[in-house]
Amino acid sequence: MTTATWLGGTIWGGAGDDSVWTGGSGPGGAPAAGDDVVLNRAGSLTLTLGANTPSLNSLTIFSGDILALGAFTLYVDAPGSAGIALTSGTIALAGGSIVDAADITLGAGGAISGYGSIHVATGTLTGAGVVEASGGLLDVFANVSSGLQLGIDSVAGGDLRIQQVAATNSAISMTTSGQLLEIGSAGSLTIGVQEITTGGTIYLNGGSATLTDAFGLVLGGNLTGGGTVNAELQGGGTAKASAGLTLTFTQNVDQAGAATQFVIGDGGTIAFDAMVGTFSIKPLVTFQGATGTLSDTAVIMTSVNFGTITGFSGGDQIQLQAFGAGDTYSISGDTLTIMNAGGTLSQSFIFESSAVASQVVVTDSAGIDTIAICFMAGVMIRTPDGESAVESLKRGDLVMTADGAARPVAWLGRQTISALFADPVRNWPVRVKAGALGDNVPSRDLLLSPDHALLVGGVLLHAGALVNGTSIVREGHVPSTWVYYHVELDDHSLILAENTPAETFVDNVERRNFDNWAEHEALYPEGKPMSELPYPRAKGGRQVPPRIRALLAERAAVIGAQAGAAAA
Repeated sequence: MTTATWLGGTIWGGAGDDSVWTGGSGPGGAPAAGDDVVLNRAGSLTLTLGANTPSLNSLTIFSGDILALGAFTLYVDAPGSAGIALTSGTIALAGGSIVDAADITLGAGGAISGYGSIHVATGTLTGAGVVEASGGLLDVFANVSSGLQLGIDSVAGGDLRIQQVAATNSAISMTTSGQLLEIGSAGSLTIGVQEITTGGTIYLNGGSATLTDAFGLVLGGNLTGGGTVNAELQGGGTAKASAGLTLTFTQNVDQAGAATQFVIGDGGTIAFDAMVGTFSIKPLVTFQGATGTLSDTAVIMTSVNFGTITGFSGGDQIQLQAFGAGDTYSISGDTLTIMNAGGTLSQSFIFESSAVASQVVVTDSAGIDTIAICFMAGVMIRTPDGESAVESLKRGDLVMTADGAARPVAWLGRQTISALFADPVRNWPVRVKAGALGDNVPSRDLLLSPDHALLVGGVLLHAGALVNGTSIVREGHVPSTWVYYHVELDDHSLILAENTPAETFVDNVERRNFDNWAEHEALYPEGKPMSELPYPRAKGGRQVPPRIRALLAERAAVIGAQAGAAAA
């Protein structure tokens, strides 16, 4: 093994190679496989990598010289490799890669910059130099020690993506929209000083992605994705849980500064494990898409303060610590208020309108209270284009029947129920818990009126007849009013509600108490007689066949439903 020293020239290992070397084991003293290479030319000269460079044992750059990789790969991975040392030089990436079997050490004047990738198999990316993304994505597949400075070019922009365990004791300057700090699904980043982000985006790419900041994160730009933020958050920016991902904040949020705008993407969750907001700083929450969850189950109610909640609809829910004995809730205008047994305010939720607030209900299950749009509103109905909330359907929209046919909606009935006058047994909703009837049936908790029938084991069973106090329960908390919805097709059919075969509307005397019955009569002035489905029907618990009772008990054990988890 010998040391090849660069004496001059501009291209190494490619067409038109005009580099001058000495001491290497290759022709004319050029580097050969397994050699050590030293670039040590005063004057910050640039050597551009070509396509035919050998795999090296080590690379050392002094004197501010620059090794430009272009789109090629530099291999420093010979057996027993000593790695790369940039004492005061630079490796400039422009789509290329560094593959190193040992350490990459950057002195105080050393740097790796540009876009491409850095791979360190068994060692560490370490030292006191700089790693900076510029002009594109710089993917760092290496454990990064805290002495390095990590950066993103504020002029050219860039995406610095951390794929393994990284730390830095320097803030990462983020001031413009073109800057992206990304933590990969298996990555984590610890910042040893306060991080102030006035622009750009921090993206947690799901999985175990973790951002830890010892002195807090001041967010003026964007924080998106899914993962864990182990840092006190001071707001002014936007934090969004991307579709299908969970974004968890383990430290206090918005205890100083401006309020954060929290956004929950379709199927996403934002969870808080510490204090949220203050009396004067109240973060806002926006739900996007069909389903989303806001969770503060690890926080006592009096330590959580939210501002206006917008976009809250059928499939969305808010989870919080369960009520204590004697706690109550009420809805007035656009606000849901939770009071403790002594009549003191515990928590309040302000919705974008009184119309939304009037449809929400709080339920208690396994120590968690859940706020959701009440009952048939929000039930997801299968359509040819995916799932749609029942209240969003209109005449002519296509829905899927249980036998796989796409059928148009003929009418959508609405019935407003008042808790003051309604008989709880006949009118209060029934909750069929997820999985209570079979694997993924329902796919989520299904809320429906007691006389709405589901097909189970070849029998049309009214929801009220299925109540068993464990996996299928009557709601124990209801708002002052709520709305039921019922879908009518051209015949009596079964559609899929939360993946559960549920009957469509069939005209009879018992079901004429709808808010918009006049609309139905205008559509069908001579009535609309139809034959009911050819299944036996059970309207009361005594009519439920023993085999179905056994099925319900078996499913309750499978999903871990416990008696008393909700009012029966």
